[in-house]
Amino acid sequence: MAAIDTFDWYVSKFYPHPDPQTEQRLRSERAKLLDLRNEDMRKRFVDALVARAHADAKH
Repeated sequence: MAAIDTFDWYVSKFYPHPDPQTEQRLRSERAKLLDLRNEDMRKRFVDALVARAHADAKH
């Protein structure tokens, strides 16, 4: 699965109705993702976002 597809799936699954602040943050992260040069970098970026979200949820 492409990194952008993984990102979009994750957002739709865990943030189905984000508040405006969260929605803005997600749009910003998506823009950063799309600016990356290659798929490997995009994959690592998405993996880091997911790991950070899981770590934040545990605290």
